[in-house]
Amino acid sequence: MQTSLGGEVASVQRVLVVDDEQAMIDLVTERLTRDLDGVSVSGTTDPAEAIESIERGDRSCLVSDYDMPGMDGLTLLRRVREIDDRVPFVLFTGRGSEEIASDAISAGVTDYVQKGGSESFTVLANSIDRALSRRRVEREREAARRSLAAKDATLESLFESIPAPTLVVDAGDPTMPVDQVNPAFTRRFDAAPERTIGTPVATLVDTVGERSIEGIVDGESGRQTELTCRTAAGEREFLATVVPAGGDGDEQYVVLTDINEQKRVQRALADLHEATQRFLAADDPREIERIALSAAADVLGFPYNGARRYDAETDRLVPSETTSKAADRYDRSRAAYERDDTEATHAWRAFDEGEPVTVGAQSDIQREGVASKVYLPVGEWGVLTLSDPNRDRITETEEYLGKVLGSNTAAALASVNETAD
Repeated sequence: MQTSLGGEVASVQRVLVVDDEQAMIDLVTERLTRDLDGVSVSGTTDPAEAIESIERGDRSCLVSDYDMPGMDGLTLLRRVREIDDRVPFVLFTGRGSEEIASDAISAGVTDYVQKGGSESFTVLANSIDRALSRRRVEREREAARRSLAAKDATLESLFESIPAPTLVVDAGDPTMPVDQVNPAFTRRFDAAPERTIGTPVATLVDTVGERSIEGIVDGESGRQTELTCRTAAGEREFLATVVPAGGDGDEQYVVLTDINEQKRVQRALADLHEATQRFLAADDPREIERIALSAAADVLGFPYNGARRYDAETDRLVPSETTSKAADRYDRSRAAYERDDTEATHAWRAFDEGEPVTVGAQSDIQREGVASKVYLPVGEWGVLTLSDPNRDRITETEEYLGKVLGSNTAAALASVNETAD
């Protein structure tokens, strides 16, 4: 079982001293408070209180005597380790038995300090300082690993959501085996995912004419080449784009874009990729909102956009960031959306159902000069409201890209909130 202490960086280091003698508690507390900067030290004569503090996750370190009535230090250590196996635990005892020390090490004690003279308090303070420093480094590493995992998940989501057939090829192998394919590839080429991994790319991508998929992959990265392929629906023209997959290996992304949609989708994917990279670098929710609104304009072509955050306490969608074009065009204050607001019906439906809602009927748009609006859900965070003065609809591809944008925005906001917590 892990408490919040095991996964979050505590802002204040709190040390609890456990001893059956109040005089010893007072002495240890006084010395540790003097010797440890920025550390809050308190004490208790009740081991059960120490256990409760660990269960609450509000202690950074325990210092315990061994010989105590009711529950000795080793028993307390074992109980603590059942709750949290990483919180520093230092035995500070007058009994110097090797057997006690051996049992304590087996039970997972952080350190064992024997009482005796003024120097023992210095040894104890140094031991606690080292233990807290190690734990702080561990928590920072854990936070970094979680952040990296969130970034990897975001990029993986982007790969899975690319509407164009896309595969990853190991160009360092003569047969150029396939390492990964996205759902769009399996649908277009009628390829079962479990049969694609390790298969030579030429077996999966059957080309027509002189150009071969191996020749394109073996060429200069970043080059785009028109290619005719046999698909489940017959021969199709694609624009093959090869880019490095990153890292030090020979993996290459191969994106097969329908030639008729190439310019539109390629531009949209580049904008989404740029937005994703900016998401990963951002550490402020409002900055993430601004990036999302700008990406909505670039990727979906809706120029007048705003963001609304869900306030759980008031059950309202509260106005947040907006694009400068929207602010200039609609020069009026934006009120929060209540549940019973007529104007907010479509926004609440998008938020509650987690699906984009497009409104084109003028009777449903409570604003002049708007031909259509799209309410794009952003997970549990809120919605993006997109407006266009000319178009009365959003295409299927644009809606798909909008879902990817909303999902990546929600992931970025969740990552920032987790780091802040």
